[in-house]
Amino acid sequence: MRFLAGFVFLLAGITIVQCQSNIAQMNDFNAEIALIPKLQSSTNQLNTVLAQIPTSLSSTELQSLEE
Repeated sequence: MRFLAGFVFLLAGITIVQCQSNIAQMNDFNAEIALIPKLQSSTNQLNTVLAQIPTSLSSTELQSLEE
């Protein structure tokens, strides 16, 4: 009976430790998902700025940037 009780406590301890590491990984994953709209917004702003560069620079300035 003592062996069975010890075994149950050991399994419970292992389960708790394993669940905590999974919860930490899920929190990291949720944080990455939460960043996706911010990254999309930043990408859209960058695309807007990049689209304006050819109209605001002369052809010689664009050539110097390419080099």
